[in-house]
Amino acid sequence: MMSISLIFLLIGCCFAAEKLASYNVDPSETSVPGISSGGYFATLVQVAFSASIKGAGIVAGGPYNCGGQMSYTNCMYASRGVSLQFI
Repeated sequence: MMSISLIFLLIGCCFAAEKLASYNVDPSETSVPGISSGGYFATLVQVAFSASIKGAGIVAGGPYNCGGQMSYTNCMYASRGVSLQFI
């Protein structure tokens, strides 16, 4: 009985939420910023949505595909350059 009441409560919360306002935003002028680990994410967003993202402001972030621990060491501490096939 408690779970049914909880379900109805959650459904009621969904309908009680206020509708978000509409903003005057041009999607073709969208950019993404990021600092440090946010820079990694901004890089990934820029690459994944390059057709719709105008640009990315990345400060102290690493190269694309170097966010995971395994690839981070390969990219940042490699004695030789990173192959384009790796990226």
